[in-house]
Amino acid sequence: MQLFTPQEKKALWYLLILLAVGTASRYVRQNRAAHYPLADEGYGQLFQAGAEAYRATSIDEPLAPIDLNNASGAELRQLPGVGPVMAKKIIDYRLKNGYFQSVEGLMNVDGVGPKRLAQWRELLVVSDSTAQSGAASSDSL
Repeated sequence: MQLFTPQEKKALWYLLILLAVGTASRYVRQNRAAHYPLADEGYGQLFQAGAEAYRATSIDEPLAPIDLNNASGAELRQLPGVGPVMAKKIIDYRLKNGYFQSVEGLMNVDGVGPKRLAQWRELLVVSDSTAQSGAASSDSL
């Protein structure tokens, strides 16, 4: 006489494996603090701290002010929050409407508002447009 049917045996094995995995998981969670002291802070906080440290040491911010009337797409992308699309918008606006008379002229570019302008104001300069030989083309993106 059999004690368990084949289906019952499968179910018992499944439950035993589930119990073993659960016990191992609980053991690891309880003992990881002894091996990894920062584990109690949570992974989200560690990730946030790492991202802040990276931003603090990032050299993406330009070292010298960028001349708005001569900047290439690569130079414009050094500004915080500027990617290829925004750089192309700025260059296209400059090609269509001429040189910027002031940094505030960026407000006329689609996607640039007061917050972005405030963020960029210290990073940009506008050179005298009479000394320019020509605006950077959109090919330099």
